[in-house]
Amino acid sequence: MLPFRRGAPLVVSGSDDGTAKLWEMRPKGAIQTFPDKYQITAASFSDISDKIFTGVIDNDIKVRDIRKGEVTMTLEGHQDMITGMQLSPDGSYLLMNGMDNTSSAFGICAPLHHKIVV
Repeated sequence: MLPFRRGAPLVVSGSDDGTAKLWEMRPKGAIQTFPDKYQITAASFSDISDKIFTGVIDNDIKVRDIRKGEVTMTLEGHQDMITGMQLSPDGSYLLMNGMDNTSSAFGICAPLHHKIVV
């Protein structure tokens, strides 16, 4: 689970059942569910909490628009399962690591997203 960065008090979680859930911090429970075909192994918010990023067992990162409830972009590049992700402190890179023994950063503020392998 990962807490929101800015905006409403929300938490995003990913699950083996192939869903990412958006939760309110109050005891209401999940307020939105984002189904996927595969297990979700990592999740993170965008800088202004209008999107969530989910790492899926199929090696891709899905960018999901919270308002539209749909995948707006798929980031590819890992050769094995994504195991963790975090938005950089300045909100310009999505940092992630995977079972392919790589750590990488996707530039998310540029018009064309680019991957940097660390």
